[in-house]
Amino acid sequence: MAEVKVKVQPPDADPVEIENSKMKGSDNQEKLVYQIIEDAGNKGIWSRDIRYKSNLPLTEINKILKNLESKKLIKAVKSVAASKKKVYMLYNLQPDRSVTGGAWYSDQDFESEFVEVLNQQCFKFLQTKVELSMEDIETILNTLIYDGKVEMTIIAAKEGTVGSVDGHMKLYRAVNPILPPTGLVRAPCGLCPDMLGLTKSAMPMQQARPAQPQEQPFVSSRFLQPVHKIDMNLTDLLGELQRDPWPVTQGKRPLRSTGVALSIAVGLLEGTFPNTGARIMLFTGGPPTQGPGMVVGDELKTPIRSWHDIEKDNARFMKKATKELGVGGTSQWKICGLDPTSTLGIYFEVVNQHNAPIPQGGRGAIQFVTQYQHSSTQKRIRVTTIARNWADAQSQLRHIEAAFDQEAAAVLMARLGVFRAESEEGPDVLRWLDRQLIRLCQKFGQYNKEDPTSFRLSDSFSLYPQFMFHLRRSPFLQVFNNSPDESSYYRHHFARQDLTQSLIMIQPILYSYSFHGPPEPVLLDSSSILADRILLMDTFFQIVIYLGETIAQWRKAGYQDMPEYENFKHLLQAPLDDAQEILQARFPMPRYINTEHGGSQETGAPILTDDVSLQVFMDHLKKLAVSSAS
Repeated sequence: MAEVKVKVQPPDADPVEIENSKMKGSDNQEKLVYQIIEDAGNKGIWSRDIRYKSNLPLTEINKILKNLESKKLIKAVKSVAASKKKVYMLYNLQPDRSVTGGAWYSDQDFESEFVEVLNQQCFKFLQTKVELSMEDIETILNTLIYDGKVEMTIIAAKEGTVGSVDGHMKLYRAVNPILPPTGLVRAPCGLCPDMLGLTKSAMPMQQARPAQPQEQPFVSSRFLQPVHKIDMNLTDLLGELQRDPWPVTQGKRPLRSTGVALSIAVGLLEGTFPNTGARIMLFTGGPPTQGPGMVVGDELKTPIRSWHDIEKDNARFMKKATKELGVGGTSQWKICGLDPTSTLGIYFEVVNQHNAPIPQGGRGAIQFVTQYQHSSTQKRIRVTTIARNWADAQSQLRHIEAAFDQEAAAVLMARLGVFRAESEEGPDVLRWLDRQLIRLCQKFGQYNKEDPTSFRLSDSFSLYPQFMFHLRRSPFLQVFNNSPDESSYYRHHFARQDLTQSLIMIQPILYSYSFHGPPEPVLLDSSSILADRILLMDTFFQIVIYLGETIAQWRKAGYQDMPEYENFKHLLQAPLDDAQEILQARFPMPRYINTEHGGSQETGAPILTDDVSLQVFMDHLKKLAVSSAS
């Protein structure tokens, strides 16, 4: 006897009830975002509009959107009507035609070739005098059926229905292959490189008008666009970056062909947009491990090269450059890019013939002509003229002293020292800086010979020795405990930042917050750490907030949440607001550290060092400046 099993199918659940069940456990923020998306209907809503309506931070909104997408409550649809931005709508909604573009769009791309073919065929049909009967059309469709491209279905139809014959109607539809084609079955025709503009034949106007950007075909512009046209799309892409899922063998590094990627990017830009300003931005997660630009192998047991390896010529993947660039012999320089904070240092040496001395009191002029191309492809020229008085270093020393800018001089000397450090030994650079400092003190200081206590510097020079003291300890000249990549990173940004930011790099700023008044700068010394103080240190590359022992205990006790201790709440918030302002305005964004007495970032034994203090440094400088032997 056969056994029969009957499975009872429950009635279809209400979609509203399913959505409500999925929303159970969600917080108010998720419900608010879901309600905003639901109100947008099948036209969807952009993430920035969600932020405006919800007043939530963008990072929180992105987190909520990903959570709702994982629950299949909403979906992201790329819109052709909103500058190729993604819009969000409920998961079960069919996107509006204004979002998808209808039949004339495919994956946000306007099917120009498809529309062109239809235009030609329709126009050709209107021009011809041949009348096609129903039988003729069916013959053409049958050839498509025989080729396996179309299938036909016959259905019953009511009498009088348009297209029905004898109570039946034939329906046709395209057939998509079940299995995708495998492998390369045809050789490339060579048409794609021409369409991409990667061949010489695709650029016939380059030699005729080399100074003018060329209009590129539509196909080229599909892959590369000016940044001001796709900034929103680029922001979305960066926000969706995820960890590379490609597996990495244990004991191995991920394979990164950074050099090849940069070479391809350069080739695409040169081919598709010749004679046009462009910038390649590289986002990397580690060192290149294969191909051009390789700096380390893929074996983790092989460490990356250090400064010691470079000094001993033991860097396996390093080849020293032999061509020297940018040193004298020219009045023109070319740099990769400019931004509003870019600051360059140009050094001049006054050279004149002995029989033609410089007239004292005369005017000397220097003119800078800066030519650059804006991101909108507009070429601009900016002319800056600087005029200064000539002064004799012997008889007019006071005029030179009054016009001396010690902050600018410190930054310029630091950049020159960093430049020398690229090709000279570290101790030699430090000795050179010390000699220059001693010469300056001997030239402009007021003192009695062999009497260090009589040494004085005017206000125009008083801070300069202090800057040199901190420069000698900075990571720009001291490479100990830093990799070559870290040193190059620090030196690169130091060579481009403006005066204020460069001084912060040389001598970090330390502010103290207390109940006794507004924030005030304090000495960059361990003596500034007090129990009832909050310290904010800005090193340009790092922002550190440190709570003293008493302040940390009060915060753990929750005094800031009590109405009677409103002033303590404001004290805790003040350094946070200042740090946030710095983080938003500075590029590259510094590392942010918020710690307290006994915290995880603070614990550690005192560091014992052979470096002298600022006071000992100044005392020794005074002795050398007043000495007759130096």
